[in-house]
Amino acid sequence: RSSDLCRDQLAADMYNFISKEGEHGRYFLMLLGAQAEYHRKALAVLEKVLPEIQAQQDKWTEKPAFGTPLEEHLKRSAREIALPLEACVMMLLETGEDRKS
Repeated sequence: RSSDLCRDQLAADMYNFISKEGEHGRYFLMLLGAQAEYHRKALAVLEKVLPEIQAQQDKWTEKPAFGTPLEEHLKRSAREIALPLEACVMMLLETGEDRKS
C-alpha cells in the first residue's frame, strides 16, 4: 500500500535525521556563535555613535511645536504667537481675500 510506503519512508528519514543530531547541534552552536559576534559588534558600534547622536540632538535648535504646551513653545521660540497659528492665519488671509463672507 501507498500509505505504508510513505510511513516507512518517513520513519527512515526521521532515523536518518536523528542519527545526525550531533552534526545539527554543532551547526546550531556555530549559528549562535555567529549571532553573538554580530550583536557584540553592533553593540560596539552603537556605543560609539550614540554619544555623537545625542550631542547632535542636544544641539538641534528647532524643537517641535506640536505636542508641547503653548507657553513652552512661545518661550522657547521667543514668539508672542505660535508659529503654526501664525502660518494658518497667514494662509487664510492670503487665500480668503478673494471671498466676501
